[in-house]
Amino acid sequence: MDFFPAFSRLTGVATPEEGSPLSLLLYALAAAWLLVPILLRWRNPLGEYLAWTFFASTGLIELAHFVFPTFEDRPYGYFPGMATVVPLIPAAWWGLYRMKWPQASHA
Repeated sequence: MDFFPAFSRLTGVATPEEGSPLSLLLYALAAAWLLVPILLRWRNPLGEYLAWTFFASTGLIELAHFVFPTFEDRPYGYFPGMATVVPLIPAAWWGLYRMKWPQASHA
């Protein structure tokens, strides 16, 4: 959705080229999140840590999408990624709730 080019214009920092070692490392780290459900199923503490990290960062950091437009030299408007924040933040908060009070969600 053109988030990285827009963020690059905002910060002045270039995004890594597709297929570069840095971008491949980023893809590998992103794919590692797919292990979280497996680690949680095995009741591995690393899985719980990663899930908390993912839910907390999604539930809090994603709000920055609504702040980014204030740094642009134009009237406040859409910044890439704003639309996907709307369903992601409540889902992340729900995930944190389920992890904090698992028995409450089975009532």
